[in-house]
Amino acid sequence: MLKIERWSPLYQDQLKQMISAFFQASLDRGGDLLNTPRNIDVYYNLGIRKAAEGDPCLIALSDGVPVAYVMWTGAPDVVDTKHKTINAIGSYTTPTHRNKLVATALREEALRITRERGYTKIVGPVQLNNARGVREFCETYGAWPTSVNFEFEVP
Repeated sequence: MLKIERWSPLYQDQLKQMISAFFQASLDRGGDLLNTPRNIDVYYNLGIRKAAEGDPCLIALSDGVPVAYVMWTGAPDVVDTKHKTINAIGSYTTPTHRNKLVATALREEALRITRERGYTKIVGPVQLNNARGVREFCETYGAWPTSVNFEFEVP
């Protein structure tokens, strides 16, 4: 049975393992965040803080065992904007629970909380070499890439 909860220190070890796997998968696809203890701690602490504030930083439990997470955090309102924006910072599902609608359940709950908290826009990266992920967001949610980040190493 699948249960969805907010991030909690109760699941620190499992969250940090999944965060590490997320960073490694991102690196393998060309991402830049290193899979270091420091980065894992920063990401984990941000998720715990934002979950406590009510943002959808969620963990999926299958029979009580953590198997996936999403981390969506509100943008600081340091400037005036047209939309109240939440950032889809990342998500990860353990290989044994992929293609079982776990990630879908997490996203749907994150969307419910996002609406409830008054956010009007979701922004987040999807690696372009993850064609399935890009297609799923565009088809399922009516999302559309509005910009492309370029990367190059300084010569």
